[in-house]
Amino acid sequence: MQKKQLVLNLLVLLLVGLMVGASQLLGEPEIIFPEITALAVGAWLAPRQPWRVSRPMMFLLITAFSVLGVLLNLYLPVPLMFRVLLAFFICQAALTLCGTTFAPLISAAILPILLSTRSWVYPLSSSAMTLLIVAGQFLMEKSGMRAPQERTVPIPLRQRIGLQQLTGWLKLLGCASLVIVPALCLGANFCIAPPLLVGFTELANPESPARKRPGVLVLLVFACALAGSTSRLVFTQTLGLPLTVSALIATALALTLMQGLKFYFPPAGAVAVLPFLLPSSILWMYPIQAGLGFIALTGIALGLFRPAADYAASCRQVSE
Repeated sequence: MQKKQLVLNLLVLLLVGLMVGASQLLGEPEIIFPEITALAVGAWLAPRQPWRVSRPMMFLLITAFSVLGVLLNLYLPVPLMFRVLLAFFICQAALTLCGTTFAPLISAAILPILLSTRSWVYPLSSSAMTLLIVAGQFLMEKSGMRAPQERTVPIPLRQRIGLQQLTGWLKLLGCASLVIVPALCLGANFCIAPPLLVGFTELANPESPARKRPGVLVLLVFACALAGSTSRLVFTQTLGLPLTVSALIATALALTLMQGLKFYFPPAGAVAVLPFLLPSSILWMYPIQAGLGFIALTGIALGLFRPAADYAASCRQVSE
């Protein structure tokens, strides 16, 4: 491993250690925001940042949507399923209206809903950790550790609003509902763990590079879920080591998997850290639910959100 890569890996581990350690020291589980691992993978480790988003917008979106998740819990007394679906729809609309592909905002909004979080510690922590991510990326670019972000031309606002965009949001909502509704009805909530919905949104983009290796992608997500739950069960629940130690081991395993497969998929990092927020009684079920949920979401994304050229070709084959 190159020295620069090793330093970046250590910085990611330091960030995760600080987050989980602060949570344990202060007795505030809401400080743990698994998507921070995904942000670190995308903004620090990946050769090229996978999202079209500026650093200020990254900070603002995570802050705003973490607040949204808590507000929906506090002031919208409807069943969990409707809160999740509403949050998902709002997130999809925001992605288009803001002209960004920064799908991690979905996790920021839906995680507190799934975990019934009502504490303002959660948005404060997620925004503070995101600030560290953007500051770290800025310093890495200035020091030459990371290539500067490519500047993108913003899409005019009038092109982001219209019937086509609304249809797209509703299609995404409808397709995600095929997994969200049965998962919540069956009590298998982590079939729709927030990082999986982030991954679904990224895969639903026909131009996403991740679509080229779906088998590897599913294996990576399952392995990261297994690494996270197993690390906590073995090192904390069985051996009695601090939660921070098992979180660092899980993160190190996730980074090793991504780098070994040469596949930087940020949601996989968040999948590995999410078990450190869950009740210990469901840890053994978490990798199974996450794996099955992501297989379903990946199949839907690849089958129903195809490039226009591929779709036209398949239609011609059917007609022939």
